[in-house]
Amino acid sequence: MIRARGIKIGDTVLVRRAGDVIPFVAGVLDASRRTGAERDIVPPTTCPSCQQPLSEQGNSRELFCVNVACPAQTVRRLIHWASRAAADIDAIGGVWIERLADAGILEHPSDFYHLTKERLLEFDRMGEVSATRMIESIDTSRQVGLRRALIGLAIPMASEGTAARLCRAGFGSVEEIADAGEVGLVAVDDIGPKVAASLIEHLNRLRPELQRLREAGVSLDVREEDLPPVVAAGAPLAGKTVVVTGAISDPRSGEKVPRPAFQRLCGKAGATIASSVSASTDLLITGADVGASKVTKAEKLGVEVVDQSEIWSQLFTAGITL
Repeated sequence: MIRARGIKIGDTVLVRRAGDVIPFVAGVLDASRRTGAERDIVPPTTCPSCQQPLSEQGNSRELFCVNVACPAQTVRRLIHWASRAAADIDAIGGVWIERLADAGILEHPSDFYHLTKERLLEFDRMGEVSATRMIESIDTSRQVGLRRALIGLAIPMASEGTAARLCRAGFGSVEEIADAGEVGLVAVDDIGPKVAASLIEHLNRLRPELQRLREAGVSLDVREEDLPPVVAAGAPLAGKTVVVTGAISDPRSGEKVPRPAFQRLCGKAGATIASSVSASTDLLITGADVGASKVTKAEKLGVEVVDQSEIWSQLFTAGITL
């Protein structure tokens, strides 16, 4: 794209909104404004983190570092494992993960589960409360289960949808998927040979890490939340597409409820769960500390905004509980 549009370092460019959302660089705004100091944009040939050669992949000719030991990739994989869609280690953010990785304490996801409060307290600006919350959050994440573990392992070409389809197809563990072979995986709806080959290659490469996770007490087996929910009779949210945002808590105890667990309750109540607000959304269910963006978008699209307390009441009335 850069070559085709003749864009150079120092140019003033015209940026348009593609599809009303994505910034699109249309080209040089006015080539006559060039001063002669502009420089050609030369694609890198090596990774700036590990200095290994880059590989050109895909129809758009993106450049990738394929070194699985690349320090930058190691940190990003750790952050991804801890993300909400995966292990949901919500008390430890990216900055702390980078610090722990730089200190040589974190390299693999399994290393999270060997952290102790005493070890965390050795770091500057780490308080007793923060260290306790981090360890509690890590302990909770041991119940990650098959679907979210597959997401957290960041296997190329395997999306969140891939993980969900494998669970629905009857696979009971990460190891079962690794042992299934390409023929067994392509038999699953919407999983083609390339995705199957990537799953087999990377899960077999990760066998030692899977064993370390198991030894640390991390569940890599299918959980009830990984499977399609059984819709309750007289489901109060039947036919509704809902988005959940904010912090969710059980009104009976005040304890925090992980968003996937609450979403599953809504699924049992007949709802279809979506990740973002759109014109097809029926309800935006709000918890505590809600950001303004989703609420603003819902109001703009005429989507009904409902507090979690109202949904909890409907769930309890229908006999749907944790």
